[in-house]
Amino acid sequence: MKRFFTLLGIGLMSFYGQSQTLDQLNTASTGSGWLVDFGSYQSVGQSFTPGITGTLAEVVISLDATNGVYPIIAGNFTLSILNGNGYGGTVVGTETFTITGAEVSGDYSIPITSTISLTSGNSYTYIIDEISGTGRI
Repeated sequence: MKRFFTLLGIGLMSFYGQSQTLDQLNTASTGSGWLVDFGSYQSVGQSFTPGITGTLAEVVISLDATNGVYPIIAGNFTLSILNGNGYGGTVVGTETFTITGAEVSGDYSIPITSTISLTSGNSYTYIIDEISGTGRI
């Protein structure tokens, strides 16, 4: 079963040629956020409404590399962007990325190499899920 605990959160998203801080910035206390863990069956995500129209260039998340209880473990992950609020929308685009396990605490950029177009004022949800069967962030 997929387990998701509070251990990380999203910080910034940027578009090609522009950068925008979203209102979904996680300002919870240290130790709060999510855990995307191997052997899990549930996705972790967050809904957002972009303030500008454009092509998504990156998603920046905040990593906690010092957590002794849930340390980062190398693995492969998927970032999916869906239309609408929640996990029931159609997929607008996906991006895979790899965590090496050598990441330090702080902002971690997930570059978007596929074309994911977002429209200002529409609702979207991003989901991060572990796909290799071994990783944890």
